[in-house]
Amino acid sequence: MYNGLISKNIYRIPFSKSIKPVPEPAPFHYENKWLKSALDFKMPEGTPILAANDGVVITIIEKFTKGSNNKSLANKCNRIIIKHKNGEYTDYVHLKKDGVLVNKGQNVKKGVLIGYSGSTGYITYSHLHFAVIVSDGTGSWKTIMPRFKKNNKIFTLQSPKE
Repeated sequence: MYNGLISKNIYRIPFSKSIKPVPEPAPFHYENKWLKSALDFKMPEGTPILAANDGVVITIIEKFTKGSNNKSLANKCNRIIIKHKNGEYTDYVHLKKDGVLVNKGQNVKKGVLIGYSGSTGYITYSHLHFAVIVSDGTGSWKTIMPRFKKNNKIFTLQSPKE
């Protein structure tokens, strides 16, 4: 069980430094308490997505083609989940159809290209949904606020409500 609200691990921003790491408003995250600390980064479809830390790929989904603002598509999005030390996992969601470049069980290093952003699932604009998730000890999962490092400074980000 993980009791913290902020990640123990320090991550890199999961995309190129040329894109500003400014989270977009994410009202759906606040409607679903377990998503509260997830981040939505607006970006063009096809943007390279990078591993935020060293780890092992435990889940890949890349079969979905559709995306819209229909909530019935909430579980129909392409994604990668990577397991890291300290019981933390990173979740990269809304990836492009066939845009996953890693395999389940593969070890990845921080900063390596793992896939491409897309617009699959429940989505109103092209973005990367990024979250650090941990077990809450009851068999459920929760998001926690990720710590990032840039220019030797450690900081956190949170998507605004609106």
